[in-house]
Amino acid sequence: MTEDSPTQPAKGEEVRRRLGKRAEAKREEAKREEAKREAEGGGPEAARQEGEGSATVQQEGGGSAAARQEGARQRLPRKNFIRSLKRQSQSVYNEVCHLEGTTPSLKRRLNTALTGGLAQAHAGAEAAAEIKATKEAEEIRRKRSKRTHLQRGGVLYAEEARDMVVRRAEDEAKKAREALERAQTTIKRAARAERKRFLDAVKESRKKILASSSRKKLMKALCVEVRKEGRKEGEA
Repeated sequence: MTEDSPTQPAKGEEVRRRLGKRAEAKREEAKREEAKREAEGGGPEAARQEGEGSATVQQEGGGSAAARQEGARQRLPRKNFIRSLKRQSQSVYNEVCHLEGTTPSLKRRLNTALTGGLAQAHAGAEAAAEIKATKEAEEIRRKRSKRTHLQRGGVLYAEEARDMVVRRAEDEAKKAREALERAQTTIKRAARAERKRFLDAVKESRKKILASSSRKKLMKALCVEVRKEGRKEGEA
């Protein structure tokens, strides 16, 4: 252990006490600002009624788009809040670093805590912005797909329209398959007919060759017999 180790708990206690006083002062200041805003906006009852009205409008899906956007905007963390939090965190860190008896370990832990808080604030702001964009896109899609009027009257609901599109696509695919099958059948029939003509021609040619060969053999045998008869007559 070092020589100044017995005094480190006392110094840490002094730092924590000063930080607690500063945090208490900031809370009091925030309460005063909130009371001032409530006084300017008609008191807490008006703020509560406004919040309930905004929630009712959102649940029922009614009201103007401006009112819904305003209600959503009030619930989201603002960029000014992030910047203010960053400035306050840096100010607190600098003040703690300049205090007497501040240890490096305390500085590191404070820096880690402040950095984590800023990261969480940024993540929350990004998530809130994504939720807002998703809700707005869903609202636009719902309005567009709620109802579509036909040219000849009547009402076509979005679900029925999607079913009609699916059925039309299936019918077109079925017609294409049938046309392909008919084309393949025609090609097969033409190939079989061409092969039959070729085989018939081969058979006919073979018959002619066999007939010609038979005649040649017959003439040759006849010539042999004539020669034999001629020799017999000459000997006689």
